[in-house]
Amino acid sequence: MKQFLLFACCMLSGTIQLFAPKSIVDVNTLNGSASAVIPLEVVKRGGVSISVNLVYYGGGVKPKDVEMNAGIGWSVETGGQVSRQLRGLPDDCKKDNSNATMTGWIYNTNQSKINSFAPVNNGTTCANETTDINYLTTNFASNSDTEPDIFNVSAPGLSCQLVWDQNLPGFRPVEYQDIVVTPSYNATTGAITGFTIVNDQGIKYVFSSPELVTMKAVIAAGATINYFKNTYNQFVNGINFNDNWHLTSVTDINGNGVGISYNTGQPRSGSDPIVLYTGGASGSTTKIAQYNIVRTITPQTINVISELFTGDPFPVLTFSWNQWATGQMVINNVTMGPKVYTFNYSYVTSSGTNFTRAFLRNVYISGCSSPFNYKFGYSGETLISNNNYNTTLGDSTTTKVDYWGYYNGISTGLLPALIVNPANSNYARYAVNVSSTVGADYTNALTGNSRSVNASNINAGSLNKIYYAAGGNTTIQYEPNDYLDVPSNTTIQGGGIRVKSITDSAVTSATTMVRNYKYKTSLLINAPSSGKPVTLPQFAFTTPYSGTATGNDYWNYSTIRSETDLSAESHSIMYEYVYEIQSGAGSKLTQFYLPAMNWDNSAAPACASCATEWTPTMNYAGRTNCASSYGPVKNYTGSYPFAPNGNYDFERGLPVKVTTFDEDQTKASETSYTYQRTATPVVIPALEIDNNINGSLTVKAYSKYGIYTSTGELLGTQTSLVYDSPGSSTFKTSSVTYAYNSTQHKLIQQSTTNSDGSVLTNNIKYLKDFTTSGTNPDVVAISNLKILNINMPVETYQQVTTGGLPKRYRLRLPVSGLFPSVG
Repeated sequence: MKQFLLFACCMLSGTIQLFAPKSIVDVNTLNGSASAVIPLEVVKRGGVSISVNLVYYGGGVKPKDVEMNAGIGWSVETGGQVSRQLRGLPDDCKKDNSNATMTGWIYNTNQSKINSFAPVNNGTTCANETTDINYLTTNFASNSDTEPDIFNVSAPGLSCQLVWDQNLPGFRPVEYQDIVVTPSYNATTGAITGFTIVNDQGIKYVFSSPELVTMKAVIAAGATINYFKNTYNQFVNGINFNDNWHLTSVTDINGNGVGISYNTGQPRSGSDPIVLYTGGASGSTTKIAQYNIVRTITPQTINVISELFTGDPFPVLTFSWNQWATGQMVINNVTMGPKVYTFNYSYVTSSGTNFTRAFLRNVYISGCSSPFNYKFGYSGETLISNNNYNTTLGDSTTTKVDYWGYYNGISTGLLPALIVNPANSNYARYAVNVSSTVGADYTNALTGNSRSVNASNINAGSLNKIYYAAGGNTTIQYEPNDYLDVPSNTTIQGGGIRVKSITDSAVTSATTMVRNYKYKTSLLINAPSSGKPVTLPQFAFTTPYSGTATGNDYWNYSTIRSETDLSAESHSIMYEYVYEIQSGAGSKLTQFYLPAMNWDNSAAPACASCATEWTPTMNYAGRTNCASSYGPVKNYTGSYPFAPNGNYDFERGLPVKVTTFDEDQTKASETSYTYQRTATPVVIPALEIDNNINGSLTVKAYSKYGIYTSTGELLGTQTSLVYDSPGSSTFKTSSVTYAYNSTQHKLIQQSTTNSDGSVLTNNIKYLKDFTTSGTNPDVVAISNLKILNINMPVETYQQVTTGGLPKRYRLRLPVSGLFPSVG
């Protein structure tokens, strides 16, 4: 019976494809990136379901990018994981591989000491700098972690970031969620071996299949380590830690759910060199290698997805894999009964090299009569023979990359040309030299290679064509991202690619649909870009200098430079205004809220009347000898040791207004949004410390920053205007106001006011709104459900007010007898 149903499913999907080929490509209008989602299967049991989708994310391909689990840019997404963003030592570390003590954030007490540290360094009074240095030296050693890691959680119905708060002690979500997080540990090493997370529906997620990482710092031959030495000291003997804890089960409160098993893959290694350059006379530079960070990862590859219920797991989906020449594992097949999804890859070689990558060429169902078959094409490729292609995308060793790491085909070296801002600490001291008009603050220049964006090459390797089995195709056209450079007030290209247009063509051209995207402040031809970078790449910092050079030579002597980006921050470009123009259907303008971006010196949350709370991280320079001259070293943002800014992703990208227009660009409707905070954030302090040494001169570089947790934005009001006719000045309005409870921040009231004065109010009460003492069956049932962290609605009533007369309708949901008792 099960095989018959599977066969029928194949036939049904084929019928849909024949009659209605549909574009699978969408655009994230906030950043202009393309995405494509091809649903494969859904495994469901009880109140749990896990989808299996083939997904493409496209913001550009870098030469150093490797295959995802379905080739370049493509991945089969299913299950989930908790992944670690490492900051300093692993939080759960106790010892390194030589058995020396290395105390991670979970096992030390640095949070209170960092919280008590208030830098008094004002950039002029050396005694204040000495005060700071004494506090740092007394309280913090390099073998004691001063930064909590960020743990990113992703699973069906669950997405959050977690940070360890020593004051709980325990994990806090960055954006508030009513979840219970329970880590498990190795009793001997203290390493985190898994996570169990229960959401407010009682769904339990278990992440217990981690990947082992070994990280070691290896000194370069003949090197003297003067920079980024703290990381070297922490990892010189190597440290083993877990990362990417894969989802192994999701179950409802009755024990029904889905389980996932994994196979352990072959370890793979990679090395990141820390190589810097000192400056000399007439723009000369000298290479000073420091050390290499060597990482070895033992991957986990998904094997079987099973239904879980009373008794043994029942296997539903199986996966087979192949290791590509680059060492990456890619999926060959996904099998469900008689249905087999087959993934076919092309050998795509970088022109003039032997470097080959795996590009997904098509995915289809074999052994089934369904015409499920998608074929793919990519920018910059040329068919050579059979399934072999050449690509203009450079290999992983190419030096022809722009400042953001994307292929440009023109750069002759990696050490970049830079401009210098000597005095204005509102802007970064060093910036990439990409504009003929650099702004009045950047008065000096450091010679180097041009690493500007090349619009002809930046899209190489990106998906640009999808062919459908029933006929028709989708074409994606790209263009470089751009942003408004504030110091020069000019529009600059950089930071990958965005979608310019998407063309969906069916079997006949008469059914072609085109979507165009504009990312400017208006549709005027000369309107500036609305793009804003979160941060910009950083390739230099100032080192102590007491010599007599002047002009550009002065800055060359006092600057340490790098071929690679020294900042670990996001350099994403986001757009404040985005127009989506569809052939024959008018257009839509979306305006986003974008606080805490690259040139912002402060930011306030989106919530109405909320005060400024964010400032960029100041990187302090403390002189260790008040009798010496240290030259141009001073306090700056975006500088050594390149500590991150406070996280503000939960505020960025909130829609502020959406306006629709007809084909004549006449306004048709407008919807505005306001927001309210869940709560004042709990800020977890963190600290980076390192030395900055030039000869006999040493500067203590340090940065204190905060990580916002336990907060977020909720929709406050939504106001809609719909015009009676194109060009009309009259319109109908609808205003919706939202209210939330103060504990779990669940929606408790939604009130809609219409143009005619009528008001519709919905009120909701939840399990956790009620006290649970007594023996009444409903009270006992509520108590049992709260133990399982379930916070479902138990009462709702609606009030309609027309002509000033209210009417109320109530619905109470019975909870007794629905679920078993807990005990």
